[in-house]
Amino acid sequence: MGKKIESSYFTELALKYSRYNSQEIKISSLKNTNLKQIERKGKYLIWNLIGKNDYTILNHLGMTGSFNIYEKKKQLQNHLNKEKKNYVKVVLEFTDESSCVFDDMRNFGRFHLFSSYENLTNRYPAVAKIGLDGFNFSLEDFKSALELKRNKNKALGILLLDQRFVAGIGNIYKSESLWRAIISPYKIAGDLKHEEILRLSKSIQEVLNDAIIDGGSTIKNFKSNKVEGKAQEWHAVYGKEDLPCLRCNAKIKRIIQNKRSTFFCENCQSGKKSR
Repeated sequence: MGKKIESSYFTELALKYSRYNSQEIKISSLKNTNLKQIERKGKYLIWNLIGKNDYTILNHLGMTGSFNIYEKKKQLQNHLNKEKKNYVKVVLEFTDESSCVFDDMRNFGRFHLFSSYENLTNRYPAVAKIGLDGFNFSLEDFKSALELKRNKNKALGILLLDQRFVAGIGNIYKSESLWRAIISPYKIAGDLKHEEILRLSKSIQEVLNDAIIDGGSTIKNFKSNKVEGKAQEWHAVYGKEDLPCLRCNAKIKRIIQNKRSTFFCENCQSGKKSR
């Protein structure tokens, strides 16, 4: 934090995608601004920059986004020479010769500049509606969120991906959280008993924090400081279709809920498909 931007630009490849080329502010306007803070809201990163004019950036890693930080210009050039034709989308160079490169292999990431946080939320109202922080929420707040009209009639395998409910849960950790809590993905949120609510609230926070400690899950494509995540080593159900459940030895099943895969054990995570 506190670094001053010397130059900033989108690559030609980035400008082919609306997630990068549809801007309120030209990225070159960031020159001479100072990086004040980067905060996380669910799966989004909110960058705050200050200078003659202040700016806010909405950043999302998508499925394969990653950052590379370099201390010297030569390191940056080596990266660009190697990767430029493929994944590099955003380059920020600082006055101390360091740099930050945002790579996005599958082009699902986002990097949008705004003149204020208000303008950001006007363009992306979902950001202002982000729900509980999946890493740290109270049981009382979790119960209240389950009881909301828009949530209580949804199957948990669908609800857990709704960022207005609990932010930060993706498809992998949805399945893992439900397995740890011994709850069916078919279970309707409003039908949860008190002990099930306790188990689920605990399992969500445990799974997400365990994943952070282990550097995330390395599945097919991964890039973070050249160190692979290890969370996939303890996955109990995700990607384990037809393999034995670690708890009861029954076969893991894969289903589709709202066009997304859910993995679970039909034996020990028993539950009705509807009320």
